[in-house]
Amino acid sequence: MSRLQQNMPLTSPYSCLHKPVTCETVKICLLNARSLRLHFQDVQADPLTQSTDVFFTEAHIYINQTELYSLPTYQHIIKQQDRNNSHGLACYIKRNMQCREIPVPDVTSLETLGVELIIPNSTLTFIVIYKPPKVTMADLLRDLQIILKAIDNVQKTIILGDFNGDALAAESQPLKYLMQQFTFKFTHGTTHNHGSCLDHVYLPKDIQNMYNCYTFLPTYFSDHFYVHLQLGISA
Repeated sequence: MSRLQQNMPLTSPYSCLHKPVTCETVKICLLNARSLRLHFQDVQADPLTQSTDVFFTEAHIYINQTELYSLPTYQHIIKQQDRNNSHGLACYIKRNMQCREIPVPDVTSLETLGVELIIPNSTLTFIVIYKPPKVTMADLLRDLQIILKAIDNVQKTIILGDFNGDALAAESQPLKYLMQQFTFKFTHGTTHNHGSCLDHVYLPKDIQNMYNCYTFLPTYFSDHFYVHLQLGISA
C-alpha cells in the first residue's frame, strides 16, 4: 500500500479551481447549462460556478425576466437576440471587478455577446458565440470573419462559446484555419457527454502564455461540461 501511495498519488481534477484567488488570477468558466431558466438553482448552488470570477452560459430566459436571475456576489449582462427569442447569452462577473458590455458587429447567423473586463494595467475582451445547429459552416465562417476583422486588440481577446460543431472532427478544419489566420489557437478537450468538443475556446498568442489551468468537468444538469480556464495576470 505504501508503494502504491508513493508511485500513484491521487490528484483531483478540481484542485486548480480551489486555489486561493488573488488579484493576479482570473478564473473563467463556460457552460451550456441547457437553459439558465430551468437550471438556475443548480447553477446558483454549484461550488464550481461560485469559484469563478467570470461565468458565461446560455440563457433561455425572457427579456422581461432578466432580474430574476441575479446572483448575490455577481453583476450580470444578459443579451437577447431579439424580443421574440428567449435564447440569449448571459455573463456573470464578480462584483469587485470592473466590466462593461461592448458592441459586436451584427451578423445574420450567430448570437454574440461582447464583454470587456478591466484587469491590472490592461483589459481582457470576451466575445461569446452561439451557433444554432442549423447554421452551415459557410455561414459560420462568413460571420466569424466579420467579427474577427472588427476586433481592436486581438492579443487581448478570448473567443468562446457553443459552436454546435465538433472541433475535434475533420469538418472543423476550415474554422481552425480561419482562427489561426487571426493568431487564435484552439484549446483541446472533450466538452460533451458524447465525447465531442462543441464548446470552443480560442486564445491569441499572448493569452496562451498566461493560462495556467485548463479543465473540463462534467455536471449532472447538462450534457455539456464545465470549461474552466485560469489566467495568471501580471500586476
